[in-house]
Amino acid sequence: MLVVGGGNSAGQAAIYLAQQGSTVSIAIRGTDLTHSMSNYLIERIEADERITLLVSTEVRALAGHEHLDTVTLEHTPTAEHRTVPCTGLFCFIGADAATSWLCGALELDDKGFVLTDRSLPKHRPRRRHVRGTGTVPLRDVDSRDLRRR
Repeated sequence: MLVVGGGNSAGQAAIYLAQQGSTVSIAIRGTDLTHSMSNYLIERIEADERITLLVSTEVRALAGHEHLDTVTLEHTPTAEHRTVPCTGLFCFIGADAATSWLCGALELDDKGFVLTDRSLPKHRPRRRHVRGTGTVPLRDVDSRDLRRR
Protein backbone atom coordinates (compact mmCIF):
# COMPACT_ATOMS: atom_id res chain seq x y z
CA MET A 1 0.00 0.00 0.00
CA LEU A 2 1.14 3.54 -0.71
CA VAL A 3 -0.04 6.55 1.25
CA VAL A 4 0.73 9.90 -0.38
CA GLY A 5 0.92 12.87 1.96
CA GLY A 6 2.57 13.90 5.20
CA GLY A 7 -0.24 15.26 7.35
CA ASN A 8 -2.08 13.72 10.28
CA SER A 9 -4.70 12.07 8.06
CA ALA A 10 -1.97 10.31 6.08
CA GLY A 11 -0.27 9.17 9.26
CA GLN A 12 -3.51 7.84 10.73
CA ALA A 13 -4.28 5.98 7.50
CA ALA A 14 -0.82 4.42 7.35
CA ILE A 15 -1.08 3.22 10.94
CA TYR A 16 -4.55 1.79 10.33
CA LEU A 17 -3.46 -0.04 7.17
CA ALA A 18 -0.42 -1.47 8.95
CA GLN A 19 -2.62 -2.66 11.84
CA GLN A 20 -4.73 -4.51 9.26
CA GLY A 21 -1.63 -6.41 8.15
CA SER A 22 -0.51 -4.36 5.15
CA THR A 23 3.01 -3.23 4.42
CA VAL A 24 2.74 0.53 3.92
CA SER A 25 4.97 3.15 2.33
CA ILE A 26 4.34 6.84 2.96
CA ALA A 27 5.55 9.13 0.16
CA ILE A 28 6.16 12.78 1.07
CA ARG A 29 7.63 15.64 -0.93
CA GLY A 30 9.50 17.02 2.07
CA THR A 31 12.48 15.68 3.96
CA ASP A 32 10.66 14.77 7.19
CA LEU A 33 7.25 14.74 8.84
CA THR A 34 7.91 17.21 11.66
CA HIS A 35 6.44 20.23 9.83
CA SER A 36 3.15 18.56 8.96
CA MET A 37 2.37 15.73 11.39
CA SER A 38 1.82 15.44 15.14
CA ASN A 39 4.70 13.99 17.15
CA TYR A 40 2.63 11.12 18.54
CA LEU A 41 1.90 9.92 14.99
CA ILE A 42 5.52 10.28 13.91
CA GLU A 43 6.59 8.16 16.90
CA ARG A 44 4.06 5.44 16.07
CA ILE A 45 5.12 5.38 12.41
CA GLU A 46 8.81 5.19 13.29
CA ALA A 47 8.10 2.32 15.70
CA ASP A 48 6.13 0.25 13.19
CA GLU A 49 8.31 -2.04 11.06
CA ARG A 50 5.50 -2.38 8.50
CA ILE A 51 5.67 1.34 7.62
CA THR A 52 8.41 2.87 5.46
CA LEU A 53 8.82 6.62 4.96
CA LEU A 54 9.88 7.71 1.46
CA VAL A 55 11.15 11.29 1.75
CA SER A 56 11.60 13.74 -1.13
CA THR A 57 9.43 11.44 -3.22
CA GLU A 58 6.68 12.19 -5.73
CA VAL A 59 4.34 9.93 -7.68
CA ARG A 60 5.09 10.12 -11.41
CA ALA A 61 2.95 7.35 -12.92
CA LEU A 62 0.31 4.76 -12.14
CA ALA A 63 -0.05 1.57 -14.18
CA GLY A 64 -2.28 -1.47 -14.30
CA HIS A 65 -4.88 -3.21 -16.40
CA GLU A 66 -7.94 -4.18 -14.37
CA HIS A 67 -6.60 -2.47 -11.24
CA LEU A 68 -3.54 -0.67 -9.98
CA ASP A 69 -0.43 -2.85 -10.36
CA THR A 70 2.54 -0.47 -10.10
CA VAL A 71 3.46 3.07 -9.14
CA THR A 72 6.45 4.98 -10.47
CA LEU A 73 8.08 7.17 -7.85
CA GLU A 74 10.69 9.89 -8.27
CA HIS A 75 13.25 10.70 -5.58
CA THR A 76 13.36 14.40 -6.47
CA PRO A 77 16.88 15.34 -5.29
CA THR A 78 18.44 12.67 -7.53
CA ALA A 79 15.72 12.51 -10.23
CA GLU A 80 15.89 8.72 -9.82
CA HIS A 81 12.71 6.95 -10.92
CA ARG A 82 11.70 3.53 -9.69
CA THR A 83 8.61 1.48 -10.40
CA VAL A 84 7.28 -0.54 -7.49
CA PRO A 85 4.42 -3.02 -7.12
CA CYS A 86 1.36 -1.37 -5.60
CA THR A 87 -2.20 -2.60 -5.20
CA GLY A 88 -3.57 0.34 -3.23
CA LEU A 89 -2.91 4.07 -3.30
CA PHE A 90 -4.32 6.45 -0.71
CA CYS A 91 -3.95 10.19 -1.26
CA PHE A 92 -4.00 12.67 1.60
CA ILE A 93 -2.86 15.78 -0.18
CA GLY A 94 -4.64 18.59 1.61
CA ALA A 95 -7.55 20.95 1.26
CA ASP A 96 -6.44 22.03 -2.20
CA ALA A 97 -6.63 19.13 -4.61
CA ALA A 98 -3.09 18.50 -5.84
CA THR A 99 -4.31 16.00 -8.42
CA SER A 100 -2.46 17.15 -11.54
CA TRP A 101 -0.25 14.05 -11.23
CA LEU A 102 -3.28 11.94 -12.22
CA CYS A 103 -2.50 13.03 -15.80
CA GLY A 104 -6.08 12.71 -17.04
CA ALA A 105 -6.46 9.15 -15.70
CA LEU A 106 -9.54 10.19 -13.70
CA GLU A 107 -12.26 12.74 -14.34
CA LEU A 108 -11.85 15.91 -12.23
CA ASP A 109 -14.17 18.80 -11.49
CA ASP A 110 -13.23 22.43 -12.19
CA LYS A 111 -11.38 22.67 -8.84
CA GLY A 112 -9.34 19.51 -9.45
CA PHE A 113 -11.33 17.17 -7.19
CA VAL A 114 -12.07 13.62 -8.36
CA LEU A 115 -15.61 13.08 -9.67
CA THR A 116 -17.27 9.95 -8.32
CA ASP A 117 -20.55 8.20 -9.05
CA ARG A 118 -21.93 10.21 -6.12
CA SER A 119 -21.48 13.27 -8.35
CA LEU A 120 -24.19 11.98 -10.70
CA PRO A 121 -27.80 13.21 -10.58
CA LYS A 122 -29.83 11.82 -7.66
CA HIS A 123 -31.85 9.43 -9.85
CA ARG A 124 -28.65 7.51 -10.73
CA PRO A 125 -26.77 5.15 -8.38
CA ARG A 126 -24.49 7.15 -6.08
CA ARG A 127 -21.36 5.40 -4.90
CA ARG A 128 -17.94 6.74 -4.03
CA HIS A 129 -16.30 4.78 -6.87
CA VAL A 130 -14.95 6.43 -9.98
CA ARG A 131 -17.08 4.92 -12.71
CA GLY A 132 -15.41 2.04 -14.54
CA THR A 133 -12.01 2.37 -12.83
CA GLY A 134 -12.26 0.45 -9.55
CA THR A 135 -10.88 3.60 -7.88
CA VAL A 136 -12.29 4.88 -4.60
CA PRO A 137 -11.00 8.39 -3.84
CA LEU A 138 -10.73 9.29 -0.20
CA ARG A 139 -12.16 12.44 1.33
CA ASP A 140 -9.26 14.75 0.51
CA VAL A 141 -9.84 14.54 -3.25
CA ASP A 142 -13.50 13.42 -3.47
CA SER A 143 -15.52 16.23 -5.06
CA ARG A 144 -18.60 15.30 -3.02
CA ASP A 145 -16.99 15.30 0.41
CA LEU A 146 -19.09 17.22 2.92
CA ARG A 147 -16.18 19.54 3.68
CA ARG A 148 -16.40 20.85 0.07
CA ARG A 149 -19.97 22.18 0.41
